[in-house]
Amino acid sequence: MISLKTKGLPNAIEVNGQLFFIKTDFRVWITFHERMRQYMQGDTDGYKELFDGPAPWASEAVIKVLCAFYDTPCELPRTTKSGGRVIDFDLDADRIFAAFLQAYGIDLTTEDLHWHKFSALLAALPDDTLMCKVIGWRSYDGKEKDILKLKQAWALPLTISEEEREAMEEFNSLFG
Repeated sequence: MISLKTKGLPNAIEVNGQLFFIKTDFRVWITFHERMRQYMQGDTDGYKELFDGPAPWASEAVIKVLCAFYDTPCELPRTTKSGGRVIDFDLDADRIFAAFLQAYGIDLTTEDLHWHKFSALLAALPDDTLMCKVIGWRSYDGKEKDILKLKQAWALPLTISEEEREAMEEFNSLFG
C-alpha cells in the first residue's frame, strides 16, 4: 500500500523480527501467483526469486508476509463475485502495456516501476482504455445480451494443473 505520510516505498519485509530485502519491480511480482502455485506443489525454491539477497527459509510466516506485500489494499479486484479471474498478466500484456502508455505515458517495457505503484496505476486505469473495458466485460454479472457476448469473447481460458491435463489426455486416448 502506498502511504503518502512517508517518503519512498517498502523494499523489505520483516519475518520474525528480521528484515529481508525484496525485489520490488512489477515484472517480478506479476509472476507471484505462479510462484505461489509452484510453492504449493512442493517447489520451495521459486519464492526465493522475490528476494534481493538472502531469503528466509520457507515457512507459513514468510508466505503470509509476501502475500501481504503483493495484495495491496488499493489493488484492483482480480476476481468477479463468482470467483473468476479478470486479469491475466501474460494474456493481457499488450492491453496493459497500451493502457499504461495511453493513460500515463509510461512505457512498461523500459520503465522500472515499484509493484505498489504499478498496482495503484492498474487499479486506476481510466474507463477509456481497452484494458479497463475488458475487465468490465469479464466481470459483468448482469443479463444484457450484448455485454454477455463480450464477456464470453474476452473470457480468460481456464487454467488446469499438469495432473489434470494428463488425466484429460488419458481419458481422451480411451476414445481414440
